[in-house]
Amino acid sequence: MMKETLSHRQLQSLIHVSNVLNSSLDIDTIIDSIMVQTVSVIDAAHGGVLFIYDPGQDLLIPKSDSNFTSEITRVRLKPGESMTGLAFSAQKCLIFHNRTEVEKATATLSETNHALMDQSIPTLPYSSICAPIMLKGACIGVITLDSFDSSLHFIPEDINLLTAIAHQAAVALEKASLYSEQEKTVRQLEDLNNTISKQNEMLSRSVDIHNRLAALVLHGEGLDSIITYLHDTSGHTVLLFDDLGELISSAFKNKLTDDELFTIRDLAQESIRTPGNIRSLLETNMDEEKHCITILPIGAKPTLFGSLIIVSPEKMRDVD
Repeated sequence: MMKETLSHRQLQSLIHVSNVLNSSLDIDTIIDSIMVQTVSVIDAAHGGVLFIYDPGQDLLIPKSDSNFTSEITRVRLKPGESMTGLAFSAQKCLIFHNRTEVEKATATLSETNHALMDQSIPTLPYSSICAPIMLKGACIGVITLDSFDSSLHFIPEDINLLTAIAHQAAVALEKASLYSEQEKTVRQLEDLNNTISKQNEMLSRSVDIHNRLAALVLHGEGLDSIITYLHDTSGHTVLLFDDLGELISSAFKNKLTDDELFTIRDLAQESIRTPGNIRSLLETNMDEEKHCITILPIGAKPTLFGSLIIVSPEKMRDVD
């Protein structure tokens, strides 16, 4: 049917437009290509705007334009408003043959939209044509083309070509949307897989540490062996204080001074006296360098046996 209503030249134009629209899966690229290609193959078109319908706002929003100033991007049309809104509501291609018809249709513009339109175009169009973009029986947008030359007007034959282009645009947009959703799903699956991998790593590391600590205890090793193992495993300084603040055991990456130990002991004592604390993360400067101090109370309130302290240059990873 379409072949019967399009001339040979129009068919060639449609094939060209179709090839361009199907050369990308990026929605923004497709939207821009629709406008560039449509204006280039319809003789009377000197400019135009592609509007996409936002059902949440019930508004037609400009997404791409040709030969309009940036003010056009601020226009928001209601269904039935101006030429674009009328084509959206009618769900068919409409021609506004002359300036009188254009003036009548644009008279329905809101005051704000009228001012934005005046700022965005060189003159009121002498002729306009609007084609709805239909997808599965619903209008998802409108292609509006304008002629700013008094000697060039849109003709009925343009309806056939623009309707065909709008159909190709709908197919391309749907394909790009499906691809975008697929990419989003893949990213979500990748994020989920990364989360599961991290959880598995944490579980595996936790089980390994518990097994090694249990082996140390079963072989009669004391606190010093346990603290040394924690130091070797984490790579950080590990300190064990009793409930009175006395240093019971330690394993150093870099040996701390008496003043630094005194500072850490006070921080630990303050932490285990704070109600509800099960872990504290503090930052302090020692020896002109920033250190992160992780304080883990040992025991359960009201019976606390002391605190395990890890001193590291940066915040410890969750898995550690």
